[in-house]
Amino acid sequence: MCTDIDLEQECEDALFELCDVRERYPAKCADELEQCLHLIRRINMKSPRRDVIEKLDEISITDDQKILFQNALIVNKDKYKNWKRTDNEFNKILTNIDDLIIVLEQIKNAESCPIDCMIKGK
Repeated sequence: MCTDIDLEQECEDALFELCDVRERYPAKCADELEQCLHLIRRINMKSPRRDVIEKLDEISITDDQKILFQNALIVNKDKYKNWKRTDNEFNKILTNIDDLIIVLEQIKNAESCPIDCMIKGK
């Protein structure tokens, strides 16, 4: 089992060895660093690789799954039809309310209107 003290000692030894190599061979270290940076730059500048995707196999669907999908489709179509019908009815009600508001505005604006007189009780 490796303890923290052993691990710390190994790290210090590796660091010492690295510094020693760098002091002994500075030109070689500089060349290796330059080569490393050059490779990293080439990798970063390279366009992404696009592999051709092979044709996918057909999915096999069981008869039970087909029936389930068909039933779900029928239910969703019915819900859509009901929603569409409700939406149309709601829009008609809104249109009627808008029309009634316009008529009320016209009655209020026409002072001598017989309906206005009846409403006011004159």
